[in-house]
Amino acid sequence: MEVAKKDKCLNCGNKNLENYCSHCGLKRVTSEDKKIGKFLTELFSSFFFADGKIFSTFRVILTKPGELTQTYISGNRKKYLAPLQLFFFANLLYFIFPLISTFNTNLSTQIKRLPYSSYVKEVVVNHISEKDIKYEDFRDTYEKQSSQNAKLLLVLLVVFQALSLKLLFIKSKTYYFYDFIAASAYFNAIYIIFLLILFPALVMFFGRFIQIDQLLLSDTWLSITFAAIIILYLSIFLKRAFNIGLGESFAKSILLMLFLIPSFILFRFILFWTTFWI
Repeated sequence: MEVAKKDKCLNCGNKNLENYCSHCGLKRVTSEDKKIGKFLTELFSSFFFADGKIFSTFRVILTKPGELTQTYISGNRKKYLAPLQLFFFANLLYFIFPLISTFNTNLSTQIKRLPYSSYVKEVVVNHISEKDIKYEDFRDTYEKQSSQNAKLLLVLLVVFQALSLKLLFIKSKTYYFYDFIAASAYFNAIYIIFLLILFPALVMFFGRFIQIDQLLLSDTWLSITFAAIIILYLSIFLKRAFNIGLGESFAKSILLMLFLIPSFILFRFILFWTTFWI
């Protein structure tokens, strides 16, 4: 359909409208835009975040770890999904498909196995006594709410990891704190999608056809395997993202893993109080 030169922009009234308004950028709607095929194309593009960016983003995640962060920091922010956009997409998937509850912490762990457990235990005991309720009832309510809160509070881990990266690059004057937020958001999104969703999904799928040794699925073995994969990926990720040598990136990846321990402890402490007050 030809565009009439005499048409006016419905948004700003600019005359001589072509396919797009030269003044405000509004697209002129034609009969082609109202066909069902066009609608389905736009629906598909919207679902996958702006014209297929998600596909190129995942391709780079798999083939060039750290490229997303390096590209974003350098200022090219049109090519791939933004870091927080990808993170919240991963968080949404994790919310819908919680195959592994890595970030949630049950009440037993909160009151027995963490550095602050004695304090938390006293709070819980006093609360149960004051409210005159059974421990089992409180536990069931708490753990149901905690499971939901853990997914909503994941953004805290992005901030904690960004702080850790800032410490590791404390001597660098090149990067801003938001650069580390971007790196942390990208990495955590990758961790959630591939290790917490796709990996257990594949194990469940192939487990229907072949017998998988339960020893390989034990918490200890999975923790060791995940740690090795994370350190290896982080080494390549940091090298490309921040333009450092492989030896330096490997050392920093190990340190970053160690920094995750206090980060998780703080996360669980905040998770307890958030759940307790809710």
